[in-house]
Amino acid sequence: MKIQLQKYPCCILVIVVLNLFSCSQSGGDENINFNVTEVTDDIIVEPGLSNWEERSAAEGVLMSTRFDTETEVSNWVHQDALQNHVSWEQGNKSSGQGSLRFDILKEDGANSGNWRRWLSDDKREFEEGDEFYVSYRQYVPTYYANHVFKEGGGWKQSIISRNAQEMNGENIGQPAGSNQLNEIVLVNNGYRSLVAGYNRNTAGAFPGWEDPLSTACSNSDFVYQNAIDRGAMPVGTECENDRARYGGLYSYGSKTGVPDPISGAFIYYPNEWLTFKIYVRIGSQGSGTKNTHIKVWAARQMHDFELLINRTDVDLGNGPNHNTLWLLPYDTGKQPDSNREDTYTLYDEVIASLNDIAAPNN
Repeated sequence: MKIQLQKYPCCILVIVVLNLFSCSQSGGDENINFNVTEVTDDIIVEPGLSNWEERSAAEGVLMSTRFDTETEVSNWVHQDALQNHVSWEQGNKSSGQGSLRFDILKEDGANSGNWRRWLSDDKREFEEGDEFYVSYRQYVPTYYANHVFKEGGGWKQSIISRNAQEMNGENIGQPAGSNQLNEIVLVNNGYRSLVAGYNRNTAGAFPGWEDPLSTACSNSDFVYQNAIDRGAMPVGTECENDRARYGGLYSYGSKTGVPDPISGAFIYYPNEWLTFKIYVRIGSQGSGTKNTHIKVWAARQMHDFELLINRTDVDLGNGPNHNTLWLLPYDTGKQPDSNREDTYTLYDEVIASLNDIAAPNN
């Protein structure tokens, strides 16, 4: 038995031997062995990817955790029974010894717990002119990726904001809540099963990062992932071509939880470890100052990052500085419902850095 590897540019095709047979040449007794093989997977290995040890110890890294111990999950405590939904998962992780698990139960309302970490181990504040990167991996089961929990709602992935009190067991009361000025949020907006984002400004508004776009589907359309333009995509009608070309069109109007089947957007591909990366350069502070720069990338397993969102005109208003990352499955407007299924989501490999962060190689 042998394993045959065929190498192609930017990929490795793994061929697994099923069985070894022998036969006889006609006119002789010599046995000839040959292999029957089956192609099992096409694994994309792209340049620039690196392992956890390299990523977490790279120059500029301010904070990193991959939940190798239960302590890394319970590293801060506050008076909220919903923290019982947060646990250390050892059976499914992207690497290392464990991951961060949120159980999202059918009797839950909007909140199913949250986990927070200083953006930097030295608890520094990021203010006007500062820039930083945050990356984490997330596992989204099919039910969580594609279910509509509340019409008009949507679930959050992460929040970058400010924590008003001490963490890591040092606080004595409730930590700061969400909907703070300046917060930066990744969200599954309207259960479209695609990555979107918004922030809160001084006016108390929650502007989304979608961009206006005239398409063959609507001359007053919006695109959720404004950095994606795949060029001409002749897949059907002119509207279908634009749906496939751009990063998630508002005009498709899916509120079923299932993403547009021909969307050019990066979706929540279920049952695999996706990686997300956020870049923030904080602009001048004050009401109406639209000059904060935010980028969002995402990557599937064994793939490099793809730029999804690129906004240079974000108005963070005049709120507090940033110092905290939240991971959470908060679901706006969701109410308990016995007809739902219990579900969950997992996070792993959290990094904050002053420099760019490579995608993982697994």
